[in-house]
Amino acid sequence: MRWIQLLPHLGDGIVVRGLLLRQHSQRHGPSILVAIRSAPIVIVTVIAILWSPAQAEVTACRGKIFAPAEGVTVLCSENWHFTGGVCKEQDLVYDWKIQGRTSPPGWNIPPWEERPITIRGIELTMVGDGEQAQRFANADARAKLPWWRRGAHWFSRDDEVRGNKTIWWMAGNSYVPDVMLFLGSNERHGRHIFPTGLGMPFPPAGTKGAYLDLHGSCCGGGAVSFFYTVYYSLP
Repeated sequence: MRWIQLLPHLGDGIVVRGLLLRQHSQRHGPSILVAIRSAPIVIVTVIAILWSPAQAEVTACRGKIFAPAEGVTVLCSENWHFTGGVCKEQDLVYDWKIQGRTSPPGWNIPPWEERPITIRGIELTMVGDGEQAQRFANADARAKLPWWRRGAHWFSRDDEVRGNKTIWWMAGNSYVPDVMLFLGSNERHGRHIFPTGLGMPFPPAGTKGAYLDLHGSCCGGGAVSFFYTVYYSLP
C-alpha cells in the first residue's frame, strides 16, 4: 500500500502510520488531506477537511515559547545588580561588579539572548545605604554627643554631602549609540519605555564589541549600587 499527496501545492506532507499529514503553510483557510491507494483502479478517499486558523508561536524570553493573542508583542525583561561603586565624584563605569542570571565577568553587560532583540525600555533603581540611611546615621551619632554640640550640624553641610547624592547616571548602549536613560541631580530612580514602534536593536550572544553599561557619579564617599532592568522583545 502506498500513500501519496494528491494536492502537492498545498504544502509538504509527512506519513505517520500510513496517513498523510500536512503542516499548515497558509495562515487561514481549509487544509485538505487526501490519500490515494495504488491499485488497478485508483480509489480516491478524502480523509478530512480541516479548518484551522493559525495562531503564531513566538520563541522569546530565555527560550520559552509563547502564543500571544493577535497583535500582542511578548515583552521580556532581564535584571542585573550593579555593585562595587563608591561615591567619589568620578565616573564609576569601570568599577562595577555585576550579578544576575547571566553574571557578566566585567563591568558591562554583553548580549545574552541567542537571537537579536529589540530593547523596548530601561529602568535604573539606586539601592544600598543611600542618602536617607546616611541622615539617620548622622542623627544617631549626634544623639550621642553632649547637648551643647548637638546643634553644630545646623552650621554644616554634613547631611547634604555624606549620603549618596546623585550627580548624574546614564544607561548606555554601545551597539546603537548610545543613551537609553539619563538620571539628573539627586535622582535615584528612572524608567523609560520607548513609544510604540520604536526600539533599540541589540545583537545575539557572542557579538564582539556590543554591550550595555552604566556611567555616572555621586558624592559623599558612601557605597552605591543599582538594579539595572532591560525590557525587550524578539526581534
